[in-house]
Amino acid sequence: DKPSLSVAIKTCKNCTTDSVREKFLQEALTMRQFDHPHIVKLIGVITDNPVWIIMELCTLGELRSFLQVKKYSLDLATLILYAYQLSTALAYLESKRFVHRDIAARNVLVSSVDCVMLGDFGLSRYMEDSSYYKASKGKLPIKWMAPESINFRRFTSASDVWMFGVCMWEILMYGIKPFQGVKNNDVIGRIENGERLAMPPQCPPTLYSLMTKCWSYDPSKRPRFTELKTQLSTILEDEKVQQEERLRMEIRRQVTVSWDTGGSDEAPPKPSRPGYPSPRSSEDFFSSPHHNHVQRLAHGGTDSWNHLRTEQSALWSPNMEEGGCVGQALMEERLMKQQQQMEEDRRWLEQEESLMKAESRNSRGSMDREDGALQAPGGSQHIYQPVGKPEHVAPPKKPPRPGAPGNLPSLCSVDSYNEGVKPWRLQPQEITPPPTANLDRSNDKVYENVTGLVKSVIEMSNRIQPAAPEEYVPMVKEVGLALRTLLATVDETIPVLPASTHREIEMAQKLLNSDLAELIAKMKLAQQYVMTSLQKDYKKQMLMAAHALAVDAKNLLDVIDQSRLKMINQIHPH
Repeated sequence: DKPSLSVAIKTCKNCTTDSVREKFLQEALTMRQFDHPHIVKLIGVITDNPVWIIMELCTLGELRSFLQVKKYSLDLATLILYAYQLSTALAYLESKRFVHRDIAARNVLVSSVDCVMLGDFGLSRYMEDSSYYKASKGKLPIKWMAPESINFRRFTSASDVWMFGVCMWEILMYGIKPFQGVKNNDVIGRIENGERLAMPPQCPPTLYSLMTKCWSYDPSKRPRFTELKTQLSTILEDEKVQQEERLRMEIRRQVTVSWDTGGSDEAPPKPSRPGYPSPRSSEDFFSSPHHNHVQRLAHGGTDSWNHLRTEQSALWSPNMEEGGCVGQALMEERLMKQQQQMEEDRRWLEQEESLMKAESRNSRGSMDREDGALQAPGGSQHIYQPVGKPEHVAPPKKPPRPGAPGNLPSLCSVDSYNEGVKPWRLQPQEITPPPTANLDRSNDKVYENVTGLVKSVIEMSNRIQPAAPEEYVPMVKEVGLALRTLLATVDETIPVLPASTHREIEMAQKLLNSDLAELIAKMKLAQQYVMTSLQKDYKKQMLMAAHALAVDAKNLLDVIDQSRLKMINQIHPH
């Protein structure tokens, strides 16, 4: 039908024996069974020497090279689109009980700027009646493979999910290969120690969370391709909406600047106001150190703060020039009113923080905990995997201020929603556990590691408020590594302690694992609800979880100290 159809030809260089020819043609036999818009189509084969496999031509070549060449012209939505298209192809393979075994950017072909196709089925296998395929000897792509594939040459749809997570990482990194500078023999050790590929720049937290789920050490905890396809579709739509919003804001900003200046490069003069920030632009106002709390609330506050932003926008409206309808006296009056409101806010926050210090232990003690919710950091499970089900928590209720607009439907709904919800503190609690036992601490590794863990929690608490969502994982990672070191030290210490105390120590260790699981769960929620009114609340819950972890680490030290004192009394009775 198409005599001038352009095609791609794959040849076998050394098809000198029937076994080599049969192995080469196995790929064609596999491709013949597929019909999907994002899988390269087989057109035909030539079985006589030289043996050819004739396939659909993808004119833009392999994806990895394409990403490297077009790095500065591809936006984030396009990269997510590629990942989504591949997930649809892999969900199709999963439905036909095929494992690909070589999912990587080098094996993805680019048909057009907005269309990629999965290719290279040389390692693909049908799983027949069993749920897995065991590979024979041969060269395999170690840095893309799941741990069970590296250790036991076991391949399933779940191992394909792991490889797809690595492929998504490659796409978001514009073609950079994984585990740069790491030898193949060292990869499995790093994976089993809990290391995972870092979050790519500009990668949405929801997408990186999806990648980390693909990299769960336990294959049964990885999502299926049908689930990945659905979640990637949602992430793609969210990115498109945000992209359109950014474009509208940029156009609006350019139009506003052009209108404000009247086509001139120089801004119109403003009357000077000693003691107040210049209203030259809204950006200058928000960057003023006198209004830092307004800046934070403008990004993620609840509706209770809307009247502040309304007054600010009215105060710095472009229409307000010299001789405008609003005089300087009225402006200064509004500024004074805002300063009074800021002072009231500060007093309210201090009051809430003092209440939280009194109630923190009670509220923490009432949390439901499940033993074993997160595998011990000393094990092989990835310590950043989110554990537990997120619960919906309302933002803290803010008391009304004199002069603030009242009886608004939106404010009423927020207040009624918050009924019965205890407020969370805005600042990290000071970690002040009771004093330790009077023991010799020289060469006391448990004491040193508890101190190190508490220091890492304090450092995270100090950095979390201004931190961007992509900075949460490294901070929690530091806490997790400190906890892993502590638990490893405790494991070394337990054998020399009285057997009657082992159970209590093990329970304290389980409690710390549960605390870390809680911290990770709150971190994931804070990333999931970024740029929403709930973001601040989940940040506060991260602080709560971190504080609980530090206090329970101190409790573990106390349990071990009591065990040591018991041992000393047994050796030297009074």
